[in-house]
Amino acid sequence: MMTPEQQMLAASMKRYWASFAAEGVPSAAGEPDWPRSDSQSQRVLSLEPPRSRVKTDFAADHHCDFWAGIR
Repeated sequence: MMTPEQQMLAASMKRYWASFAAEGVPSAAGEPDWPRSDSQSQRVLSLEPPRSRVKTDFAADHHCDFWAGIR
């Protein structure tokens, strides 16, 4: 059974997917706009409870500099 936060997130994700399927653009009323993929700004939509949000620290959170240096 999902928590209320998980249920809200699931509903949000369904709206994003339905919009993407119908219009080719992932959007959900009352939710942040899904940022366009861009290697410069590294903006990503974080889909985690309690609420989706745009983050700009993806590379730092995932130690991308470290992983890019491994060959």
